Amino acid sequence: MLKKCLKYDFEAVMRTWWIVALSMLGAAVIAGLGFRFFSQCMVAEEVHEGLTVLAAFVAMGSYFCIMAMIIGMTVSFILIFWRMYTHFYTDQGYLTFTLPVKRSTLYLSKVIMATVLEAATVGVLILGILFIVLVVPPTEGGEFFISLDWIGAIGDFCRGLAEVAGWWLI
Repeated sequence: MLKKCLKYDFEAVMRTWWIVALSMLGAAVIAGLGFRFFSQCMVAEEVHEGLTVLAAFVAMGSYFCIMAMIIGMTVSFILIFWRMYTHFYTDQGYLTFTLPVKRSTLYLSKVIMATVLEAATVGVLILGILFIVLVVPPTEGGEFFISLDWIGAIGDFCRGLAEVAGWWLI
């Protein structure tokens, strides 16, 4: 019975989740191409003033696309829990609990569905970030336009926090 519950849960959520996933990937494509255009304009030796303004607007649009990807994560989270809410706490929930299925099976079905879809959403986000990083060309020094120094800074911060506050805090 768990298999049937999972089947119907995934069918119900996938009707709208794929739209969120495609919009996240579309935002990643637009952001990557926008950052590439911006970096090419900033590397050029002679840049027309109008092109500089256009490059600034394109960079702002790219940052908005990255924000759209983050919002897509939030929308996916809300979509999953909206499905849980309507399935258990509305008139549909009244009918759900009259089915000849154990409550533990219903709850387990929802938890498995939520875990798989959140993992898929994170996978879509990682795929989008990889596209952005791979599309943006390296600068003259061989470093990427998007600096990845913050990863080391997070590690240094956690190491310092562990030394000051102890490992039990982390």
